[in-house]
Amino acid sequence: FRVDPIVSRNTGEFLAAISQPVKRASDCNDNQRSLAVMTLVAPLLSLIDPVMPPDYGFAIVDNEGQVKFHSDSTKADHENFLNELADPEELRDALFAGQGSSFGAEYQGIGHRLFVTPFTGIKNSSWSLIVFYDLTEYSALHLDQR
Repeated sequence: FRVDPIVSRNTGEFLAAISQPVKRASDCNDNQRSLAVMTLVAPLLSLIDPVMPPDYGFAIVDNEGQVKFHSDSTKADHENFLNELADPEELRDALFAGQGSSFGAEYQGIGHRLFVTPFTGIKNSSWSLIVFYDLTEYSALHLDQR
């Protein structure tokens, strides 16, 4: 199966298209092949404008850092996560290796803690999940307690 972010041409709404090829034996003969695809288009609530705890966010990216889905749907399919980091090397390494990693980084000019993990349960997926936490509020709380 395949999941792709799309924007409705009619409403401008950000949606997800889930599709899977279907082989219909009745449509095939020796000389030609028929291709059928089942598709579902829906606003997946867990991926598109989800309710999140304060200061947390997520992005689903491909191995080049291109954002497919983001907790802020205005960034989905419009942002490259690697380009938004002050030093993208740790993330680039994690995406290339296809291994989980946790590290601190400056995302969009603000200190964050990032956790990266690949989609290992989806066959042939080049996507990874990045969960991030804004350290600004955390740092301010620790300074107030001194």
